[in-house]
Amino acid sequence: MLNQREKSLRVVPFALGVLGLGASLVLTYIRGFEITHYPDAPLFINQAESILRGWDYMVLHPLDFQSPLGFPALISSTLLINGGTSLALFKIFLALCHGISTFLVASIGIRMGLPKLFWILAALLFSLDPFMLSAATDIQVEPLVTLIVLFWASLFLLPIENSKRFILQITCFPISGFIAITFRPNILIPFLLLSLLMFRSWFSSHLKRSLMLTSVSIFFGLLALYEVFLSRLYGGFVFLAANGGLNTVLTCRDQFLSQYLGFISTKQNTQINHSYYAYLQNLREDLVTRQPNISFSQLNHEYLSIGLATCLENPIKSSYVLIVKSIALWRPYTVFGAYGTKVALISLLIWLPLTIATVWYLTRTNLTMPNQILKNYFLILSIGFTISLIPSSTQIRHRVAFVEPFYWLFAAYLLSVLFSNWKRSRRLKIST
Repeated sequence: MLNQREKSLRVVPFALGVLGLGASLVLTYIRGFEITHYPDAPLFINQAESILRGWDYMVLHPLDFQSPLGFPALISSTLLINGGTSLALFKIFLALCHGISTFLVASIGIRMGLPKLFWILAALLFSLDPFMLSAATDIQVEPLVTLIVLFWASLFLLPIENSKRFILQITCFPISGFIAITFRPNILIPFLLLSLLMFRSWFSSHLKRSLMLTSVSIFFGLLALYEVFLSRLYGGFVFLAANGGLNTVLTCRDQFLSQYLGFISTKQNTQINHSYYAYLQNLREDLVTRQPNISFSQLNHEYLSIGLATCLENPIKSSYVLIVKSIALWRPYTVFGAYGTKVALISLLIWLPLTIATVWYLTRTNLTMPNQILKNYFLILSIGFTISLIPSSTQIRHRVAFVEPFYWLFAAYLLSVLFSNWKRSRRLKIST
């Protein structure tokens, strides 16, 4: 028979997950099941609709598939189920992802040893986080990224004596890693770094080498099959996604510095975006005009060559741009000119104290074993994402997707310590 505490540890996280699901569904209803707000949402939808036209169409129109294929393929599967027109099923799926993520935040809080009040607080605040909800109620990949990184954290925190630990890690970790990469290829570097941490854990637990080899084989087997598929689609080798070379074109350009720093007028922000959309469009037209029979694989290679040449043209300036990009990824506010002053101030109000709490947590040297594991996990995840996001457009919402739930957990940990110290000092005053 389960005692009252064990029942609470099972029921309350589930209830919080339902709350997260409900919050995202209510906001989705308010915003509209068939309406999108993010500028790249229509691109995902168009790509999903193109997938439904079949393989022959995809091969003849590879330029329609410049985003990573995993996310549009998932959208197309829900469109196929409900007749190919409504986005409602997919938005319900994203709401479910947010609910599961809320459940995982509560579960991780329990593993951290947080008092009940504080892991409930962390999960509750995460479930109502406006930036989490904004993505979970639109056509965005961020809720899936959040769910995956929380799932990985829960795998790392499973008790060593739990026999399910190795089974889940050996199978689910590589499979989820592959799925995550098809959604967002820049997860590859953090996934590989986390794999090293996982291997270290396996070696210390004396896991059989045959089982470790099985895990590696699962991941690279799936990755090899995916690369064969991409090569057939794009007429040559393309690594993970067709927009890799395109992102490289913009990697070292200093015209984006004001956006990276976050202080720019709405007019300037719009002008910069429009000018570079036009630049990329003209660049593609020029390449296709000079080489009418160019394959998408070759086009991607041309983009990559142009991007590398731009970076090497002035290495000092390029290094400065890359450093600013990496710092900008962690700034505690959105771009004022991109999302508006109100959103920027709200982001500052939320993210600045959360960032301070996170820095405090990461500098602790007396953490319990589960917290030390989580600390190492977060550091490696953050380093990996920082490296992987440098070549691409630095978007704050990319960073939010993989750190925001941990920010809330670390803030709850700090509050629990402050509360404990306050209670202790109060008892001392009473006793004296």
